[in-house]
Amino acid sequence: MKKLLNTITFLVLLVALFPGQMQGQVQFGLKAGLNFNNSAFSGLADGFESHKTTGFLVGPVLDIPIPFTAMSIETAVLYSQRKLNFSFEADYMYGEIPIKISESGMKSTQHALEIPVNLKYSVGLEGLATLFILAGPDFIINLSSNNILDELYRVTNMENKHGNPVKALELGFNVGLGVKLLDKFQVSADYLIPLTNSVKTTIDSWHGTQPVAVNTIKIKNRTWQLAVAYFF
Repeated sequence: MKKLLNTITFLVLLVALFPGQMQGQVQFGLKAGLNFNNSAFSGLADGFESHKTTGFLVGPVLDIPIPFTAMSIETAVLYSQRKLNFSFEADYMYGEIPIKISESGMKSTQHALEIPVNLKYSVGLEGLATLFILAGPDFIINLSSNNILDELYRVTNMENKHGNPVKALELGFNVGLGVKLLDKFQVSADYLIPLTNSVKTTIDSWHGTQPVAVNTIKIKNRTWQLAVAYFF
């Protein structure tokens, strides 16, 4: 990861040193698409299950060619909406009577500013059709998010005393591929690998007035992104 970041930094500097070779080639555009999120979690009580959800993304995108290469740096500033969705099902005994508890529709929506910085390698006929692969870091700044733990704790009859634990900043890593047509229209599919937690908090289990266990809840967002872009 560190080597890739160093490589991207070097390439950005290279672009700055050769502005003449880039004149008229830097492209500005608009990008929009869908987020298909599947959260991974640990530390929740048995019986919880996460489900796939769909959100969206939209914002400006910039494609900066790297002189003398088939590569470019693609970066964007995107409004990104992602969702969490959990259900719960468990069997309990009330005396000698078995009771099944089930709950669905425990949801949370995150509104975030997403800034991907991808190194893109293209092959094909420039100006007609090119295929490309891309990879790079993705910075996700949380703007607002309702507290999913309020819903999860309600189901297990616990009280959330820790506030909203959604992280202010998440770091991910993109890998993807796509096609660009007529040097204007682009379709891409990316997979965002989470490198940090979206949610992390510690809860205490009590017996009377004494803490008996400490449990850490972690949630990560694994997201497929399908997007289209138009470059002016």
